[in-house]
Amino acid sequence: MFAKNPFARISIVTKVAAKMVALAVALIVQNVAHAQVADGTIVVGLIDTGVNTSGNNLNVIFELGTDFLLNNGSFFDSTSISHGTTSALIIDEQSSGVAIAPLKVTNGNFFTTKTATDAAILTAAQNSNIRVLSVSEGFKGFSDTMGAASDAGKFISIQSGNGFSAEPNAMASAHFVLPGVVIVGGADGGGGLLPQSNRAGVTAERYVVSPGVTGFSPIFGTSFAAARIAGIGAAVLLQNPQLTGEDVAQVIFASAEDRGEPGVDVEWGQGFVLDAAQVLNSIVGPPTIPTIDQASSGTGGSGGGGSSAAAGGLVLGAVVGGIILLSKGGSDKLEKTLIMDSYGRPFEVDLRDHVTVADHASNVGSFFNSLDEQYGAVRVYTGFENSFIDISYSTFGSEAFEFNRFAAIAGDVVWADHQNTDVSFSFAGGQSDGLNYRINHNTNPHTQFASVTDDGTRGMMSQAVFLSGQTFASPALGFSSRANSASITYPLTEDISLQMGAVSVEENQNFGLDSSSTLLQLEYRLGERGAVDFQFAQLDENQSLFGGSNGGAFGVEQSETWAVNITGHYRLSDRVSLVGNLGQGLSSIDDAKESLLHNFSQVRSEWFGFGLLANNVFSEGDRVGIAWSQPMRITNGEVDYTVPYALDAERKVLKNIDRISLVSDGAERKLEAYYRFPLGESAELGSFLMMRSEPNHVRGAKTNYSAMVTLRLFM
Repeated sequence: MFAKNPFARISIVTKVAAKMVALAVALIVQNVAHAQVADGTIVVGLIDTGVNTSGNNLNVIFELGTDFLLNNGSFFDSTSISHGTTSALIIDEQSSGVAIAPLKVTNGNFFTTKTATDAAILTAAQNSNIRVLSVSEGFKGFSDTMGAASDAGKFISIQSGNGFSAEPNAMASAHFVLPGVVIVGGADGGGGLLPQSNRAGVTAERYVVSPGVTGFSPIFGTSFAAARIAGIGAAVLLQNPQLTGEDVAQVIFASAEDRGEPGVDVEWGQGFVLDAAQVLNSIVGPPTIPTIDQASSGTGGSGGGGSSAAAGGLVLGAVVGGIILLSKGGSDKLEKTLIMDSYGRPFEVDLRDHVTVADHASNVGSFFNSLDEQYGAVRVYTGFENSFIDISYSTFGSEAFEFNRFAAIAGDVVWADHQNTDVSFSFAGGQSDGLNYRINHNTNPHTQFASVTDDGTRGMMSQAVFLSGQTFASPALGFSSRANSASITYPLTEDISLQMGAVSVEENQNFGLDSSSTLLQLEYRLGERGAVDFQFAQLDENQSLFGGSNGGAFGVEQSETWAVNITGHYRLSDRVSLVGNLGQGLSSIDDAKESLLHNFSQVRSEWFGFGLLANNVFSEGDRVGIAWSQPMRITNGEVDYTVPYALDAERKVLKNIDRISLVSDGAERKLEAYYRFPLGESAELGSFLMMRSEPNHVRGAKTNYSAMVTLRLFM
């Protein structure tokens, strides 16, 4: 049996006593210092070798400084390389105006103890003025008090160490999972990893790299990189004092430049952070536009008092886009717009650079979709009371893209680099002289509900290809050339039939369109040559207005439009038909809190289009069309146009509010024409023209001309 060593017992007692004395001193210093810091001051607790204030302009809080190794109030940096002073200068460089509490834990030879480091961390944890903790020097192992600092909401920057290792030091590895903690590796002057800097390893999710070199000292390493990240965190808190330490950490992670392997990796972790400007100018998460009176903190990525999708919905329907953005100086109001990232940080941006007018009148993509359609159909007679079943289909190439509602500040639309082949089909049935039904998938609703019982003219209209694609469109059927629909038609008399139908638009391609329409249509036959349709329709748009984006800065909660529309056609000959469309709408709009548009009056609108369509005119199989039209135009309506521009000291939103008329100053007129003719059995040549006067109903806008020649090859 071994005898117990009495000196070991004395040593343990001495260590415990020393630790208690150190913690007691820390608490005394903290209590004395609480009253010495001005309200609102962001203080960085610098755990290092002390700080010298001579010859620099550092804002050092003397009352918070102490030497935890010797348990006295002196925080003089006695190291030959001025290690702690350099760290303080780096912090001040990144966050001008921040205060520094020098928490000295080593002597001039870098000797330290766990007791001293624990006492310094506990002091910072229990002092509400210290918001940031820079662990640039000190004990490198597990701390008994780091959890208390994390629980207190501090932002904590810990050096990874300079051991040429694939893993950070024990201090970093033991505490990286705590909220608010960032592990920091060092980079050289060229932005590459310092050879001696410990890599991310298992701490990769909470590890960043920052320059470990500085103009304040010829020495370099991860200590100075950690001080830099502490200064950057303090700069974030100076800008947004409502954030927690974990919020600051997440902002830094999200702002880091990806290096090494794509995404988080074991060397660079989250990536590279150069300076405070990189983080302060980085809009993290879906930005919001605060339009309520008081902006919330937005901590934890919950938003800043506005719409969580505000920036992603910066798409205006052309009907109101021409008024708000293209005329009356409406776009000038957006030059200095307040937005907030998902952590409630305010930014001033020129929102005009991120707003798109959804101008369906010049939708080239829709034009090519129509041009690429290939038709096929089959009718099967059942032999039962003149009943039949029709199955028709078409394929068309569509360039696939996804509208990212949460990336408007970085770019509104993300395009894929490949073509998709989509399919539409129609399934119809019924009796030749009785009840008919039709179910359509991915078809153009504007041709499906225009004299649908007249197969000849419907086929002619289906194959009409104008550059705009909206010439004979009723807005009440939605603002897309692709929709799902269903209808039932019943003949009331020999010349009159009744049709009921529904249209559903739900797609990502056109900026998140989401609408539904119901309609009642009465058709009057004009003998064998034509018909007139009287259409009564209701259009419900979900979080959008007249074809604009779903939700967002110019979105609404719901818009409901009641429309009366008259569509007619008349066969002038077997080859030529006259087609016309005109209508009026009355809209009731429920605004959304997060929108820039509030308090809508009732909105009246109108539209019309007339044209001639012909087949087999100059040669067999050719197609000709000419049309004159006016797209949907608002004739009566007002709205409050609200643009936030700043936050005051109490985070109250300051905004400009104007009551503006939605009535267009001008009136767009479109003249369109096309001619298509076959080149044998394997090709078709086409020419297309469009002239738009006062585009988007903006008075004085330059007349727009478009022309296109196409060559189609049939495989």
